[in-house]
Amino acid sequence: MELTLFFLFAAVLVLFATEWLPVDVTALLLLSALILLGILEPGEALAGFGDPTVMTLAGLFVLTRVLYRTGVIEWIGDALTRRTRSGTGALRGILAGVAGVSAFTSNTATTAVFLPIVSALARRAGIPASRALMPLAYASILGGTITLVGTSTNLVIAGAMPQYGLAPLGFFELAWVGFPTALLGLLYLYFVAPRLLPARDAAMQDGLRAYLADLTVTEESPLGGASLRASGLGRDYGLTVMAVRRSGQTIYGPRAEFTVLPGDTLVVEAASEQLLNAKARLGLVSRSEQKLQQEQDADAAALGLYEAVVMPGSRLIGRTLREARFRERYGLSVLALHRRERTVERLGDCACAWATSC
Repeated sequence: MELTLFFLFAAVLVLFATEWLPVDVTALLLLSALILLGILEPGEALAGFGDPTVMTLAGLFVLTRVLYRTGVIEWIGDALTRRTRSGTGALRGILAGVAGVSAFTSNTATTAVFLPIVSALARRAGIPASRALMPLAYASILGGTITLVGTSTNLVIAGAMPQYGLAPLGFFELAWVGFPTALLGLLYLYFVAPRLLPARDAAMQDGLRAYLADLTVTEESPLGGASLRASGLGRDYGLTVMAVRRSGQTIYGPRAEFTVLPGDTLVVEAASEQLLNAKARLGLVSRSEQKLQQEQDADAAALGLYEAVVMPGSRLIGRTLREARFRERYGLSVLALHRRERTVERLGDCACAWATSC
């Protein structure tokens, strides 16, 4: 029995470390193996799904998502950044807000919700991502120590205490230690951490690279007459509205209550997939599409702009576009090539490499 358990858990650790299978699939396979081998009865194996701690954690994830979908967290971030004049002050305000929110919701979910807000703020203020995202993670952890529901470990220990004849923890019983610890930790993140963290480029992975785009609201768009908050551009589509152009005037940093009208041009920042999703669902057109629509005849073929990634094993690797006869063979024109955070525009003799974006 002991040897069987050892091999099972060793295999699970290998799968967790290598991620050959999704984590949830690995966990369910372990559970199934324990039942099939007779180590656990089905009732014992499935008892955890009905545990009050698990249900509480599930409820906290739902609560955090509701706060995000209804715009409460977006309103908190907007209020904090609007009251500060510098990017550093805005970042400090958001870190304090993250600690406060994570005290009453799941700190893991809070980090995920605030991640795009902090990333956009860091890009606008010119703060390296390494000095914004790591403090975000620690601020949520510090806030989670204040209350019983702030982190899953608190809930697990609190749920196990009655089984050993100990009195359950109160909701704010940990605050006597957690609040001073969170306060000292935030001061450390404000004044010490920026001196120690490396200043790495704010651009993360290629898949998360942000673009600036001009999107015009058409007459058919559901955004016409809606406020930025009600439109859900940031909440549902991941778009950060930097400015709005209307009748020759530009409104920079419009507030959440700003009303969008048909014909407005939104200057937005987002990843390419988010831009394409918003355009397809909200009736938005880019400046280049407007120009093409004006120049094309009724029977002209529609043009498209795409981004493609050179995958391992591609025939293009190690060859220039001219050598591969890319335009003649595929009928496509490459406008630019992105490699290792650098964009190359003169492409005739540029050789492709794995993970290059064209």
